Amino acid sequence: MKGISRLPQTTAAMHNNLERVFSVLRDNKTIELRFLWSTKEVISGDYDTIWGLLNDIYNAYWKKTSKVKRASQNKKRENSRIQAHSPNSSLEEEREDENEGFSIEDINRMKRELLESSQDY
Repeated sequence: MKGISRLPQTTAAMHNNLERVFSVLRDNKTIELRFLWSTKEVISGDYDTIWGLLNDIYNAYWKKTSKVKRASQNKKRENSRIQAHSPNSSLEEEREDENEGFSIEDINRMKRELLESSQDY
C-alpha cells in the first residue's frame, strides 16, 4: 500500500499508517464504521477498541464468503468437533473422511483398476 511506513518510528507515522488502512476499510460497505475513526484509541492500545475493530473486520469479510462456502466450512468444523469429542470413533471412519467419502474397499478397487490398466500398456 502506498504511503505506509513499514517500521514506523514516530506516533505520527503510526497515525498515518492507521489512517491509510482505515480509509481503505471505510470503502468496504459491509464493515461497521464505529471503530474506523478510532485512530488515537488504537495507537494508545485500547483493548476494547482493538478487539471491536478486529471483530468488525472479521464479520465484514466473513459475510463476503458465499453461503454455500460457509455451510461447507461449518459442516467441516462440526464434523471435526464430533470426531474430536467422540472417544469411540473408529479408524475406518476417520480414513473415509480423509479420502472424501471413499471407503477402503473403494480405494483398493481403484488401485487394482489402475494397476491393471497400466499393465495393458
